[in-house]
Amino acid sequence: MGQFDMNQQKKNVNLKQQNYVTFSSEKSPQEKKIEQEAEEIANETRKKFNEDAANIQTQIQTYKGIFLNYENVVDLYEKYKRENSELFIELKDETNDILTNERKTYYEDQQIDSLKFYYYYFLMTVYVICVISFGIFSLIYPSQITTTAKIVMFLILIALPFISTFILGIIIYLIYELYNLLPKNAYR
Repeated sequence: MGQFDMNQQKKNVNLKQQNYVTFSSEKSPQEKKIEQEAEEIANETRKKFNEDAANIQTQIQTYKGIFLNYENVVDLYEKYKRENSELFIELKDETNDILTNERKTYYEDQQIDSLKFYYYYFLMTVYVICVISFGIFSLIYPSQITTTAKIVMFLILIALPFISTFILGIIIYLIYELYNLLPKNAYR
């Protein structure tokens, strides 16, 4: 009888197990409602998670673009900084050259002015000597030119240094006017 009870107990345990599994597999309306709410919450959470993940991916891509732009701006800044430094050095050299050239020109002008002074007096002295010699020799030596013509020539030679700039200005003006009369364009 001990074995029969044992088999009977095994059958009862198996039957109770089947009943428990069957009973536990059937869900009550409350469990179904809770399960449905849990499913909705899980779906909402999954949807929110996917949106946040997409948003984070977009932000990562935006950050990469901004970082690349930042690196480019830094490179451009360094390039401009280097170019500005080179330009500053060139400007400084140019300024030094200009100042040196201005000093050089000033000293050259001083020397030219002093030479003009000496040349003016030297040439004027030679000119005066030549005019006086012309006057003396034209009166002493006979020639075919009349005395009035000799006197007029002597007076013109005396006045020449005073009116030579005016005469030169007229000559230059006439040359420019003649040049302006020439055609500038072959198709006119």
